[in-house]
Amino acid sequence: MGSPRFYKRRTLRFFRVGVLNAKTGPAAIKSNKNTMNWIVISSGILAFITAGVHIVAGGKEVARPLLAAPMDETVKLTMYACWHLVSVSLLLSSLALLVNGFGFLDSPPMVAFISALWLLYGIVFIVVNYCIASPPVLFRLPHWILLLPVGLLGLLGVILL
Repeated sequence: MGSPRFYKRRTLRFFRVGVLNAKTGPAAIKSNKNTMNWIVISSGILAFITAGVHIVAGGKEVARPLLAAPMDETVKLTMYACWHLVSVSLLLSSLALLVNGFGFLDSPPMVAFISALWLLYGIVFIVVNYCIASPPVLFRLPHWILLLPVGLLGLLGVILL
């Protein structure tokens, strides 16, 4: 399959590009020197809970009524697919926050990007509540209550630690 020299070159390349290094590779896990960021961990836990609420409660209160609604089939299925895309996005981003928080991956730019997304998701719900809903009520769509803290905690974890 390959010579030992090939594997040595490939392993050295991984170390060089940062896929495996002292902070994230097997050596860090064995030596238990990986650092944990409790603020990012709390952001990841809250994000995971939010994803669970979205999948379980949203399935009952949004997805099922959406599928039963009398509307064009293409529009209905597109909205249902978007609901699943959001589910995947929330779940994967929560896992990425947890992996970074526990120190298995050290990527502050990734945490900052995910946190910015969650902040923007929350802002979207606030804008929809105030600009589109009639009458404008902040708690008609209270999703921002869970979305904003995830983003704020993630950014705080990047800035402070």
